[in-house]
Amino acid sequence: MFIEKQMELMSAMKQSNYELFDNDAEDAYDTLERIFSAFVEYANCVIRMQVMIPIWRNRYDGEELRDKVQDIDQARHVYHESAISSLKQLNRLCSIYGLSPYADIDTSDRYAVADFVGTWVSEIYEDGKSRKMDTSVAGKIPEYPLYCIRQKSE
Repeated sequence: MFIEKQMELMSAMKQSNYELFDNDAEDAYDTLERIFSAFVEYANCVIRMQVMIPIWRNRYDGEELRDKVQDIDQARHVYHESAISSLKQLNRLCSIYGLSPYADIDTSDRYAVADFVGTWVSEIYEDGKSRKMDTSVAGKIPEYPLYCIRQKSE
């Protein structure tokens, strides 16, 4: 659902010759990269928090534990705010291009935005896992740095 909406938005932007971005395709795609990166950064922070806090509770005490938890919680809060702002911007872009909202949720509801990011990450992950990503690069010659190619050692 979200992947299709992203493709629809990019198609609408291209059809308008990126008019909203002063006909600058690079600016348009940079904007989309910033928006979608905000969702990734928030999800990464939430995952890191869920993994690290149990470890820290066993490893640290008192003020040291409190400082670690406060630091990561502050980072999570900042990334959450960024995800909220980015989703609002994405929904506005969809509206401007005559598309349905990217996520039809109340963006003032922090929990709804957090749930959206979780669902979005899950969809992106499942799409990559099912190898549908291959269709987005069909017909292009892959160029991988050598360090990305694993060789079977025997």
